[in-house]
Amino acid sequence: IGFAGYRTFGDAVSSNLLESFPGRHPAVIVARLGFAALVSFSYPLMAKPARDSFFSLLENSARPAWRALAAPAAEGGGGERLYLAFTSAFLALTWAIAAAVDDLGIVLSLLGATCSTVLAFIMPPVVFLSMHPAPRPSEMLGDAVGEGGAGARVLAVEEAKGLSCKRAMAKVVLVVGAALIPLCVTSTLLYET
Repeated sequence: IGFAGYRTFGDAVSSNLLESFPGRHPAVIVARLGFAALVSFSYPLMAKPARDSFFSLLENSARPAWRALAAPAAEGGGGERLYLAFTSAFLALTWAIAAAVDDLGIVLSLLGATCSTVLAFIMPPVVFLSMHPAPRPSEMLGDAVGEGGAGARVLAVEEAKGLSCKRAMAKVVLVVGAALIPLCVTSTLLYET
């Protein structure tokens, strides 16, 4: 879509592609109504995970007072009132942001610069490193007698070497991703201003 917008309008393309088209054209009106419906119906799908994460943080908190906030009223907590208060505050905050901001182009650019880098360069090595932690020396060699003797020991060492190489590469990708985020954000800010 972005390429088609630049191909059609050149440098005069708006960050909201629909603003580049004539406003009274019937196809543009239908597209704008479609986007309005999309946002209206997808908003609850985005608000629910935020609310669930908030309550999960409270429920798993080390502080008993915070856990009690998330507990249902039948258990002496304020869960239902907090649920209503959080939902109302979330709606009010998002409405205020939507009313105050005219153009989300810079916001979406920064979101793309950070989230795409995190998803492509940060999350895969973090998941790999958490699933394949570095073994302790005793785990790497194993019990030679109990696991098949010297052959098993050699196999365990060779397997550990292969995983250690992969762990090292995962750490390199993680460092590259951590370096790319400020680079992408800086280039986005320089381009947008």
